[in-house]
Amino acid sequence: MKLTINIVLECLRDYGLPIHPGSEQSIPLAQVRFLDRDASVLCPEVLYVCTASQLRLARLEPGGGGALLCLEEDGAPLEPDALPRDIHCFPIRWDGITLCELMNHLLEIFDRFRVWEQQLEEAILVGKDFQALVDLSDGVFKENFFLIWDASYNVVAHSQRADIPNKKLRDIIERGFFPKEVTDDLAQMGYMKHALTYSRPTFIDAPNYMNFPFIVKTFVVAQRIQYTCAFYFMGSSPSQGMMDLVQIFSNSLEKYILRMVNSSHRKVNRIDQCVVDLIENWRKGPEYMEDRAAVLGLEEGRCYCLCTVRFQEYTEEQALYMRMRMRSICSKVVATIYKEGLVLIFSSGEQTFLEKEARAERFQKIMALLPICGGKAAFSSTFSSCADVHTAYWQACVAMQYGEKYRPNEDLHFYRDHSIYHMIECYSNYLHFPLEKMYFQRLSLLMDTKNYKSSNLYLLRTYLINERNISQTAKLLYMHRNSVIYRIARIRDLLDVDLNNPEVRLRLLISFKILELLNPDMFSAHISKDEELQPGELEE
Repeated sequence: MKLTINIVLECLRDYGLPIHPGSEQSIPLAQVRFLDRDASVLCPEVLYVCTASQLRLARLEPGGGGALLCLEEDGAPLEPDALPRDIHCFPIRWDGITLCELMNHLLEIFDRFRVWEQQLEEAILVGKDFQALVDLSDGVFKENFFLIWDASYNVVAHSQRADIPNKKLRDIIERGFFPKEVTDDLAQMGYMKHALTYSRPTFIDAPNYMNFPFIVKTFVVAQRIQYTCAFYFMGSSPSQGMMDLVQIFSNSLEKYILRMVNSSHRKVNRIDQCVVDLIENWRKGPEYMEDRAAVLGLEEGRCYCLCTVRFQEYTEEQALYMRMRMRSICSKVVATIYKEGLVLIFSSGEQTFLEKEARAERFQKIMALLPICGGKAAFSSTFSSCADVHTAYWQACVAMQYGEKYRPNEDLHFYRDHSIYHMIECYSNYLHFPLEKMYFQRLSLLMDTKNYKSSNLYLLRTYLINERNISQTAKLLYMHRNSVIYRIARIRDLLDVDLNNPEVRLRLLISFKILELLNPDMFSAHISKDEELQPGELEE
């Protein structure tokens, strides 16, 4: 085992020796020896021990580097410029210790860590569990605390301490897993989003979720985080020596995990691949599609709904966490990561009253989860054939596209709300016919370019979408009922249309959809305070 100079100096402090390090570099050291009187070049991974007078007699040359522990004598302090710059010298000023006693201390330190390394390697070879590795390391890390959990947030190992001063940490240890309230909080604080950046041990100071300074390390195998460990500084202040020890222990854990999880045999999950096949290979025929649907448990003739989730900032760990939470909310959901998002297939067939109540409750949980994970969801229309999964996926994508354009402040979008826009644009693109020429052109006579909300155009649209209900229209627009009747009559004469004709009303409503495509803000439901209608604004 190669220790660092920081680990050695920290261990010497345990012996009561006042150390004054001359460098903050993390120098690796494999052994310790006395400085030879005739030495001219130091070995880079050896810690040399000498007195100040011995060091003055040595003729050390620059270029080799090296590290020295120099025991200073009374009245003969070491001059800082007496050594080449690439040699790191750490003076020790202590009256009651001899050079041999210092060497014995150092040999004991190196031997103690060598034994620890051997014990860890033996435990890994015989396949002991995580807890055994942590137990072997408790003496090394003293009163500090180790916690290791898997990808499903189950605790797999922790330091054995009777008193855990942190209530949140104590609750996790007692449960044996991270409850969803904790994981949701961690997701909101960005830990899941940045999980891959913790593949190198990362120090995070307080304040944080546990309010202890800690080091976090994630273990990635086959591009997936398999385990995470956190080292909490509870018994000592954060120090470079302790951080170097955590790095050494993390390297042993990495070997253990790589041995336990054989990445060369990991394959794409069968369920994930079947979802991809249903979306991408829909032309391969009914037998192929039915085979994939059977793997997913999708029954032909039963009603389903497909949902896509997109993230503000996509990271695989964020998506994995959301998938895990979705599966905990809906036990029968098919959930897979696809194209930097999440694809979910829900059952939406005929249900009893109690089943509908449970479904509504699950839906509320999903709505609460979306902002936690920084996601937005879009839903397709219902479908009952495995051959329609491809169509449902694109419906959900279209709903997401139009939802972000027309309802950017909402987290949930439905294809049923945007299907008309989609059909109109498909028609326009197919015939290469501009949208500007597709709506009822006389509507331009009703437009008020300065304020759409107070125009006759807005009044007519509100009147039609409320099924020509005079009272409801007047209420929504803060108008008197008689004013609505008068203005609608004027509009009818100006456009020269019969509003009692359903074909005319349909054409007008489609025209309003086209106008929204041309100007998404024209009839926006999200009116600012400055634009908000006031009582009497639409009055004559």
